[in-house]
Amino acid sequence: MATYHVDPQRDPLAASSDLRRRLFGGRRRRRHAGVPLPITLSDDRNAPAMAAVHASILEDVVHYTLSNLHNIQKSLLYWKSRARATNLQRLYFVVFERGPRAFLQTARQTLGSKTPSQDLLSSSASIISTRLHALTSMQDCLAAFLTELYSEVEGRLTDISSDQSLRALFAVLNTVFLKLELSLENHIFQRLPEVDDVEVSTATSLIYENLLRLDAYISEKELNRTLEGSEIMLALCAALPAFGLCLLLLLLLRKDGEERGKMSRLPQRLLLRDAELRLAEFRKCLANGMEEKANSKFGLMLCELDRLYKAVESHARKTGEWQCVREDIADLAKPGMAMEDRLVVLSRLKEMYYCLLPSPSPPVCYPPSL
Repeated sequence: MATYHVDPQRDPLAASSDLRRRLFGGRRRRRHAGVPLPITLSDDRNAPAMAAVHASILEDVVHYTLSNLHNIQKSLLYWKSRARATNLQRLYFVVFERGPRAFLQTARQTLGSKTPSQDLLSSSASIISTRLHALTSMQDCLAAFLTELYSEVEGRLTDISSDQSLRALFAVLNTVFLKLELSLENHIFQRLPEVDDVEVSTATSLIYENLLRLDAYISEKELNRTLEGSEIMLALCAALPAFGLCLLLLLLLRKDGEERGKMSRLPQRLLLRDAELRLAEFRKCLANGMEEKANSKFGLMLCELDRLYKAVESHARKTGEWQCVREDIADLAKPGMAMEDRLVVLSRLKEMYYCLLPSPSPPVCYPPSL
């Protein structure tokens, strides 16, 4: 891949640095590259120097979308675990795990009730089902948005080194932002202007403003649980300083240990299996003429491929297979690939590469904690 040098004074990303910092914080510099978009940068020295900048803008949009999909996936796992909980666990959840304000509201509601336990269980079921519905809907919308982005890039923006690539880039983003807005049934985004009508830096800033608008919308829908959890922890620490601080430290240490344990026990083949399941769902939706649902399933498959891509890279480099594995995963991420070819590539990933073969000494499986 060629290296392009962009004049800092003319770099539209420089003009958007504050917006990017608000969107990504310090995460962008440390982020691990994920599944590549179906684009190429020409090796021709006469290719526009802005090509790398165009690629960076697209990668930012993809990275932002994938990050949100991963976060939503974690939240869905949390709420699904609450849906499978026993009645006693649900009562504990609705009373103690939703923050101090919800605790006081629940106490007031149950004081005059003749059936407080049943009322609390009904409230718990309503909360859980509402959250699951909202998160699933948001997941479907973002996954379909990701699919549309990959499809539009593959169809109209394969070579971003061309003279018309910037115009095509804005056209692609206008298309996918509009479709996402329609699926969310909410007016969120500003339309990107024609390149000839405005400075490039101004139009680029609008892209990041749109992502920040989407970020604010998603935060109201998806991050309340984190905020509520923080509120109740602060309330405990304020009421019982010594006990609260010790409990908080223990919970944080336990959570950190659990997360590291989960990651260390997460075989790469399970990630490949998850991608395969999403592909099967995508294939089934296509067969049944469910195009919108198929777009969502393909986007979720991209999300799983992104996790696999990041997880397998280190091992694949050690075995000398990374270039081939990378190309195969990138091929699976191409929306226009024929299903027969896609299945061949998937089979190759499952059976050919040493870095993805089952370990000769499988890890010890411990019984789940009660």
